[in-house]
Amino acid sequence: MEQPGPNNPMDFLIADLEHFGESLWRSEEIGEKRFNFFLTLVTAIIAGLVVLHTNKDKLVVDVAMLGYVTSSGFGGLLIFGLLTYLRMLHRNRITDQYQRTLKHIRCQLLALHPSLKGYEVPQPLNAGTWKWFRGGLAETIGAIDAILLGILLILNSVYVVWASMASLLLFIILWGLAAHRKGVS
Repeated sequence: MEQPGPNNPMDFLIADLEHFGESLWRSEEIGEKRFNFFLTLVTAIIAGLVVLHTNKDKLVVDVAMLGYVTSSGFGGLLIFGLLTYLRMLHRNRITDQYQRTLKHIRCQLLALHPSLKGYEVPQPLNAGTWKWFRGGLAETIGAIDAILLGILLILNSVYVVWASMASLLLFIILWGLAAHRKGVS
């Protein structure tokens, strides 16, 4: 295969198009793996806590210690969830950059071949006012984080109403942060 160079701009643009297209798919795949890992971790810790609570008599565990372990488990999940959420937002920004780069490269290719002026890649669906209601991986992690916060507050003797309000507020903030970028795309 010829090396792309200044004498053949088409090869250079096609190589870039392939590279950034592959990078976009890798970024998406990494995001899905990160989401799956977080969901698996949440499931495993909650399952472990359920086992501890259902077998507390057999294990001769102090009730106060069990409460600390439970709160620590949910607290750790919440912290890890917030870090995962922030990482997902970063991944979303990178994905958006890849999409803009691919669009730019396509425009450059079309400029080199005026005969393809009528060629257009189908545009993504414009959600209009519904853009805030398209849940993605970051939004789902934000929702799980809000639930974890509510559970953690209830476990630490915060009234259910206050815990629910704090959980809802966190949910709205995290959803808004993640969904905000969708207005740009």
